[in-house]
Amino acid sequence: MRMQKSDDYTVAVVGSMTAALGAQHALAGASIRSNIVKHDASQKSAATKGCSYGVIFHSAQLNNAKSVLSAANIRTRYIREDGWYSL
Repeated sequence: MRMQKSDDYTVAVVGSMTAALGAQHALAGASIRSNIVKHDASQKSAATKGCSYGVIFHSAQLNNAKSVLSAANIRTRYIREDGWYSL
């Protein structure tokens, strides 16, 4: 995946690869296209250390994605909407 500036994408950051795979599967079940990305400390606020994973999806699907992830009992650490990724 090529990283580029695109305000049309959002990342839901989760704690592990297993959680990211579960999130991707849940989103696919709701017909929301997503990819898994590694989200390291340099991409987070200075207060957060280490790395985690996330699922990236189109920002227009944000409310739908939140509902799907909540229904699937997948906790997100935070949602990042600054768009430094693309599918």
